[in-house]
Amino acid sequence: MKDPEPSCRCEAVLEQQLQQFVQERELLKAQVAEVTGCLKKAQLERDAYAQQLKTERARWQQQLLKMAGEVRADPSAPTLDGSLDLPGHL
Repeated sequence: MKDPEPSCRCEAVLEQQLQQFVQERELLKAQVAEVTGCLKKAQLERDAYAQQLKTERARWQQQLLKMAGEVRADPSAPTLDGSLDLPGHL
């Protein structure tokens, strides 16, 4: 009859490898969870910044329209060609 020791040693090695794989899997799960959390945080920051840019753009557009309206309403303001639009002005 054969000695059962090699079989036991093989099982012990396999059990040890299985434990290592399980530990590595748990570590990888934790790392994936951490990266996923960082990604979500970055996406929220990006979305907040995009909203801030939209708000700023709208504010500047409003200011630009207001200033353009003021310039058009002012007859002494220069025209696009640089001349003044005054009666009797050459």
